Amino acid sequence: MKRKIFFWCILFASLFLAGCGGDVSQKQNSQNKKIVFEFSKSFWKSEDAGKTWMAKNKGIGKANIKDVDILSVALNPYDSKNIFVGLKKGGILRTTDGGENWEFANFQSEKVYGLAVDPENGKTLYVSAVWKKIGKIFKSADKGETWEEIYSSPAEGAIVISLTVDKKNHNVIYATTNQNEILRSQDGGVQWSQVYLAGEPVLDVCLDSKNSDLFYFITIDGKIFRTQNKGEKFEEITAKTKEIKGDFGFSSEKFQVLVNDPLRGDFVYLAGKGGIILSRNKGETWEEILTLNDPKNFPVSALAISPANSEEIFYGSAKAIYKSKDGGKNWENYQFENEKLIRKITLDPQNSNIIFVGFSG
Repeated sequence: MKRKIFFWCILFASLFLAGCGGDVSQKQNSQNKKIVFEFSKSFWKSEDAGKTWMAKNKGIGKANIKDVDILSVALNPYDSKNIFVGLKKGGILRTTDGGENWEFANFQSEKVYGLAVDPENGKTLYVSAVWKKIGKIFKSADKGETWEEIYSSPAEGAIVISLTVDKKNHNVIYATTNQNEILRSQDGGVQWSQVYLAGEPVLDVCLDSKNSDLFYFITIDGKIFRTQNKGEKFEEITAKTKEIKGDFGFSSEKFQVLVNDPLRGDFVYLAGKGGIILSRNKGETWEEILTLNDPKNFPVSALAISPANSEEIFYGSAKAIYKSKDGGKNWENYQFENEKLIRKITLDPQNSNIIFVGFSG
């Protein structure tokens, strides 16, 4: 009889403890489960040079916002799966797996205009943003975990529009503002000085890929300026873009996109309502590149040249992306199902088959 009682006690205890263990395990699984969210289809990726595309819009953790408008994109040059995206609202999204999973960085500002990653170490990130209605520049030395403010505009309404880091000297940073300024730091953002004061807001600075003493800037009304001595002297070269004699109905209406050729020095591109034009000699003379769409009605809003092949060009207009393999003579295109418009095209510097497209409302 005692043996039977002992048996049932052991069986009961084992079942009870097993049940308790299961409850604890379930609670732990519930606690360890990651919070997952989806945001608008504003970031797309192609892994086959633009033949097929997939939206990358899954996030992990707390969602600052779900309707995402992309203003800027920056890739870590040493780890292209590490991507940062600046938003019109919501701060910064970042990924470490090429866009499969995103998280919002610990960043206080809502609107992020400019992003730039240090080309030497890949860990330092520069951001131009608006905080309490004032344009500021922030710096992170740990891929966006912690931040320090390194520049502040003098008054409300002033905005730092773009950031560019010199690939030849990672301590040199250029910033443009809606106060008509080009600013420069030569010590990684500790001190800043004014390089040039234009007559209107400056949208972007573009450094030559081979010689960073040569760079260009473009204003909000499409005026183009050039310096060949690192900003000691600037000259406006807008008139040179109007001297083109093309066969495709060229229009010199204002440009708003300015990019260089990552492989060839002295090559610079302009794009916008006038389509796409190219200079092979530092902006002295220009030639027209045929676009597949009518840029007067659908301006070219983004442009990228392959880091592996200068003849491979990508441009975005409205909801479509266009690709040429022969320097713009022939094009193929892909139409996105998206309510937003293409804002940024970014190619993976380590694998030119991988392309990212950012959309904004």
